[in-house]
This record gives sequence, C-alpha cells and structure tokens, in this order.
Amino acid sequence: MTTAADTPARTPGGRPLTPLLIDLSGWRVLVVGGGPIGARRAASLVEAGADVHVVSPQIDGSLAELARTGALTVAARPFERGDLAGARLVVAATGDRAVDDEVRDASAQAGVLCNVAADVEACSVVFPSRVQRGPLSIAISTGGASPALSVRARELIENAIGPEWGELAALLEASRERLRSSFPDAAARRDAVDRLLDVGVLDLLSRGRREEASRLLDEALGAG
Repeated sequence: MTTAADTPARTPGGRPLTPLLIDLSGWRVLVVGGGPIGARRAASLVEAGADVHVVSPQIDGSLAELARTGALTVAARPFERGDLAGARLVVAATGDRAVDDEVRDASAQAGVLCNVAADVEACSVVFPSRVQRGPLSIAISTGGASPALSVRARELIENAIGPEWGELAALLEASRERLRSSFPDAAARRDAVDRLLDVGVLDLLSRGRREEASRLLDEALGAG
C-alpha cells in the first residue's frame, strides 16, 4: 500500500516535482530582482558556473561587487521581455507579485525554466535546501509545504552527516577506476563500500586518521 511517506514529491497544489542535479556550467541564467534574495540566488548560481545576468532597478551591494569582479553582469533597470534572450533558466525574486508573475508568464511563453522565489506553485524549478560534504550532495525540499520543516531536516542531516562523509566520498572518487577494476559487478562494489563503513573508516576520518583510512580502502580494493 502506498503511503504519504513514499509518494512522489508535490507542491501544496498537487503538482509533481522531480528531483534533479543539473550542470549549470555556461548556462545563461537571468535573475530578476537585485535585493537580498536575488543576491543570494545569483551568488549560488555564479558558484555553480552559470553565466549570470541580473536585472533590477535596485542592485544589492554584494551584487555590485560581483559585477565589479566580472563574476556576473547587472542592468539597473526594470525587467524587459527581451532580457530572456538566450536564457535557459530564470529566477524571479523581486518581491513584487505583478513583476514576478510577468517574469513567470514570459518564461513560460519562451519555454524557459523559471523559479519564483516567493511562490512555489508558480515555479517550474524549485531550489532545495542542500547539505554539501565534498562530492556528496544532499538536497531537501517539502515542495513548499513547510519551509520550516526543510530547515529542521537540513539541520538534522548536517549533524548526522559530518565532513568525514565528504572525505570518504573524495577518497572513493579518486579510487573509482581501481574500485571498478577490483569489483566489476555493481552489487559487489556496494558491498565493498559497506564493508569500509562497517570497519570504521568514517570514524578514522572524523579523528583525522586519514592514512589509516586510506590503508583500509587499499585493503578493500585488494580484496577483489
């Protein structure tokens, strides 16, 4: 029997949401809104490698500094539909419902993905909360049902999944080809990683004993 615990993620209005991890490198992304929310979103998109362009009559100081360094471009004026040219993703973060709706409608007509910061039901893309531990990325979202619950879930995961998980992920990434060679079968590779966890590799990494953790990994790879 299907329960609420295992049904697909949905917005409060019932629209289904599909979790994705997307490489935004080189994507032209338009951010409409130069306040604190737009500034935070723009900064995260720059970090993701996107080609970010911000349009807003008012520009936050942090955005102006990013523009000064060439990390993004800004246009200090109201949104125009022509701003969508070449964009593959749009973020509407003006705080003005009428403007955000105009951006959303223009994006839909142009076939461009759109996130509306203040209205999850208006989004074709939702940015989740995230816990990052090196190569390990964990996304959390309630689809707008309860942002406070997302925050609590993120805090619990941050406490449970420490930096040592990222270190182990980086070690496994560096040994990926050796792991595939030692264990050609995917199920066997999972078993090998499970054995590493069972013998305390995370505990070693959490205590800074990286050489011992690496030796355990070498032994696991040699076991194939």
